[in-house]
Amino acid sequence: MLPDADVVLEALGIPDTGALGHRGASHSPLFALAIAGLIAAGGQRFGLRPLYSGVFVFLAVVSHGVLDALTTDGRGILFLWPLSDRRFEFPWRPIPDMPCGFASLSARGLRVAAVELIYFLPLYVWVIWPRRRRRAPERPPPMPGLGHAGARAAGIVFAVMLCLAAAELWLRDTRLISAVHRPSVSRAAGPANLTKTGH
Repeated sequence: MLPDADVVLEALGIPDTGALGHRGASHSPLFALAIAGLIAAGGQRFGLRPLYSGVFVFLAVVSHGVLDALTTDGRGILFLWPLSDRRFEFPWRPIPDMPCGFASLSARGLRVAAVELIYFLPLYVWVIWPRRRRRAPERPPPMPGLGHAGARAAGIVFAVMLCLAAAELWLRDTRLISAVHRPSVSRAAGPANLTKTGH
């Protein structure tokens, strides 16, 4: 949720435009890299492995912008900031856009939350599913290689996209979806190539 701290700037009176606006610089890969660098540099005093924790935090933070680029009514993401102020979004945008601030507690906000809950329900179940505790080894195991971590990350990405595609097909013509999607939104089902947006 860290990238959405940009709404605080708007509350302080900073215009909601440009790099400081909502879904601006804080949603860029450079911001994710900066946060990951801070964690990698300062996390060692808390017993964190610098490289492993840095990669983990980068993937977690950068995924926020990627998922926001999959929202129906979004303004696009500054993926190339600070090299470019162009905003990008994917042609396939199955996730309804959550209203900001207290509007998220409105009827529409609660419907969007319900849709997101259904979309990602398999992942929630997987995360909270109880697991048997293994006996702690006498010596800590070696850090998993980046190849192993990369394979796990790719598996998670595949699982997220599978959840989105399956849930959208299931909910496409339901009353819940029609209540949160605008009729003008294109629902292209092609490959998720980035497209520029001016809004």
